[in-house]
Amino acid sequence: MEKQKPSFKAYLWEKLNPENLLLFGGIYFILALGYHFIRPQISPFCQQFLNLLGQPRCSPYFFLKLGLLYCINVPLYCFGVFCSIKESMIGLLSYIFPDISIMVTFAIFVIGLGLKKYEEEVKKYEEKRIAKMLNELMFLPPKEAVKRLRDYYSEIKEGEGLNKLSDIVREKKEDFLEAALEIGDKKIVDLLSESLGEQSSRLKFLRGYLGEDWKELRTNLPNWLEEFWKEEKWRKAIYEAAAKCYEAAVKSDAGFTAEDLWKEWFKPPSSRKLLQVLSEGVKLPEDKQRLLGPRVEIPWPREKERPENPNILIWCKAMGIDFNPFGPEYAEEDHLLSKYYVFPDFWDRFLQPYPTLVLGPEGSGKSALGLYLAHHLRESYKSFQDKTLAILMPATEPAPEALPFSIAETLALRTIELVARNPFAFLEAPMSQKGPLIRLWLSSIPNIRAELAANGLDGRLLYLVAEEVERLGPGIRLSYFPLSMLIELLSPLIPLLGEFKPIYLVTDLKALLPESYDLTLWLEQWVFLTPSLLRAGFYPKILCVSPYSFAPQEFARTVGWEWDVFVLDWDEAKLVKMVEERIRATGRASFDEFCKPPLRGVAEKMAKAAKGSPRKLIRLGNEILLRAAEHLDDPLITTEDLKGILL
Repeated sequence: MEKQKPSFKAYLWEKLNPENLLLFGGIYFILALGYHFIRPQISPFCQQFLNLLGQPRCSPYFFLKLGLLYCINVPLYCFGVFCSIKESMIGLLSYIFPDISIMVTFAIFVIGLGLKKYEEEVKKYEEKRIAKMLNELMFLPPKEAVKRLRDYYSEIKEGEGLNKLSDIVREKKEDFLEAALEIGDKKIVDLLSESLGEQSSRLKFLRGYLGEDWKELRTNLPNWLEEFWKEEKWRKAIYEAAAKCYEAAVKSDAGFTAEDLWKEWFKPPSSRKLLQVLSEGVKLPEDKQRLLGPRVEIPWPREKERPENPNILIWCKAMGIDFNPFGPEYAEEDHLLSKYYVFPDFWDRFLQPYPTLVLGPEGSGKSALGLYLAHHLRESYKSFQDKTLAILMPATEPAPEALPFSIAETLALRTIELVARNPFAFLEAPMSQKGPLIRLWLSSIPNIRAELAANGLDGRLLYLVAEEVERLGPGIRLSYFPLSMLIELLSPLIPLLGEFKPIYLVTDLKALLPESYDLTLWLEQWVFLTPSLLRAGFYPKILCVSPYSFAPQEFARTVGWEWDVFVLDWDEAKLVKMVEERIRATGRASFDEFCKPPLRGVAEKMAKAAKGSPRKLIRLGNEILLRAAEHLDDPLITTEDLKGILL
């Protein structure tokens, strides 16, 4: 690091070289002689000049020096005149330079100008040196940069350079913190803390670990363990910090006992990890060692089955446990749903061709009920055992948790599927029947030929059907169909869809608030349209959240609903059965194995924690899998982990 500054003597010798001094001396000598002869004539002007110098804008320090010089010069001048020693040096100077103070003043001005120029040059030099230092810091290895950081701060104390230095430290914060961990110097950590101006978890850990702040470690080490678990260097530091803190507690050097430490640290879900950490470097008491086991293997893919870029969603699906199996994400492609779903008591009645209103609290499985109905009916009509079709319809435009298709798109896709199964009925039907259907397709599907081909229609039949469609095209794509318009479109389609009666219109009002006016308005519209739908062979299956201010039956009477009303409610026994069926359906572990110690009673605990909500029940299962995924190298889970999830 370069610290040398330019020499003032060298600078003056460079600027005030002998040639310049001789030139200056000659000019001043001529001016002094001229001044000696014309002094009486210019005295008033000199006085005015001095008065100007005395204005407040001039420096008081300058006039103090000028006054001191006068105090020295005037007695010398008077002494020379009084003694009439013209031959002496003083007399000669006073004779040749009658007002030597002017000369001194001019010399001070020249020197001051030189000093100012020197300061500017030094400032430029410092800026270049600081820029060079900062550039060097950017490319130094983190470990070397952290070691020299204190020197940089001692050299750069203020100004723009200090701001740039702080920006570099913030930019390379993670690298510097890791380097500080390797070096193990608390002074460096304190310096980083001051320069960053923040208290991140890594900084707090380093200050507690290197400064042996046992209280800080006791309070926050479980949280740090969860945060740093996947980073090898920091996890090893956690090992050492936990061991040191435990040893200090055992020796009564920490201000608290080992039992206090157990109470603080060993709480789910991090207790197993902390035990594993301590067992690496500390001999635990026997009662604590027993907490490390036994461990039960959960069904989880082995190392050879894992892809290079693991996707937890794919893994959970492969396990038969989706992130939200009651939602629409995988419902269209998951053929195992009916094999492990526990149906409500009114399921058989719900399957009948009759209008049905299903009420239930949030998370009770209303959306799942509609999806399972669609799956059940689609499997039935594909096997020609029952000519029944369910059309899934959202209540509003698709929201993040709503169904993936709008009403028109869903209906168009279903009818294309039907036409592909019986294209001759479509070709022979009159245009009065085909026209509304084709307009529905043109307004909802971007590529009708591709959709027909995807449903198995090809060759000459594909050409003939496409020709019928394109005769009326192109159409205007619509993103929203009112329910009344949908009824107008459905009425002429009855002859084409007659083979598939009855047809269920399944709508989920989950996008509407339970207490909103929209919910009542929607249900009143369905009440008004249901008689027309029944005459056309369409049966609405309506699913919505129970209003808080009405009992279910009272709410149905309020909106004028005269048909079936069911309440979706689950007790703990049914939820336990759900857990059993899901475990059996995964094919990876039997329920008998799941009920062996120490996992006995887990299904009951999950059902109790779910509080009547199947959605929460499945999310608890997902969380168990995610907890196991946190340490993929050891796909085992203990009762402590389960308690942390279920309590």
